[in-house]
Amino acid sequence: MSLPEIKEWHVETLRLTIFSLEPISAVGRGWWKAVTKMEPETALNRPSAGEYSESGEFLGGQFELRATFNRVDWSLSFPFSDLPGAPRSDDLEVLTAKWLLVLGAWLDGIDFRVARVAAGAVFVKKVKSVPVGNNLISDFLHFVNINEDSEIADLMVQVNSPTFFDSMKSLTHNRIAKVGVLERQLITIGPAGFPTAASDIVFRCELDMSSSLSNSETIPASSLKVLFKEMVDAYLLILKDGMTDDKI
Repeated sequence: MSLPEIKEWHVETLRLTIFSLEPISAVGRGWWKAVTKMEPETALNRPSAGEYSESGEFLGGQFELRATFNRVDWSLSFPFSDLPGAPRSDDLEVLTAKWLLVLGAWLDGIDFRVARVAAGAVFVKKVKSVPVGNNLISDFLHFVNINEDSEIADLMVQVNSPTFFDSMKSLTHNRIAKVGVLERQLITIGPAGFPTAASDIVFRCELDMSSSLSNSETIPASSLKVLFKEMVDAYLLILKDGMTDDKI
């Protein structure tokens, strides 16, 4: 078995996270409108908890900005994106280009000190059976050997393959891959009010790229967009080739 082509993966979530060296607030900054060129559909401010969020539709999916204390998260999600009637994302390469463009521009305008950057993504692919999915884990993580006749169920493997960023040789680049085989069930209510259940089995790949958690120095503002692109390029390469032996 070989790894799926890029076009066979369905995007479940894309994420960018920024950690500041100081408390920040997203209230009144207009970040959402600056990125989307639209007003958010919903906004929620919880000052007592230090939380603020804005959300709405963007790039064909559910787009959310969430700020908490010293952390800012941007996420784009397509829940059940490969099921009939569910919203589907653009082609992965097209969507990635748009994702890098709009959030790269936001990173260029950051006016606070950043200590850590993280980029994550969740992808899924339908498989015929649990054993087929388990074999795909062996192909994805070349150092994991699962017997083809194995009856193992609910298998999930996580590995971190740290390296250094090309653009900042002193900064650690953590590359976490978490893969597993899951059974999903979706219940729909028909016109007559009767529920119908449909289930399938998917290979789920969660990729989390990030700079070092222990870094306490300010990352130069001019480097943020470059680091973001390096992380996105890294998780796309892992998605395409798997976590090969020369990366561990």
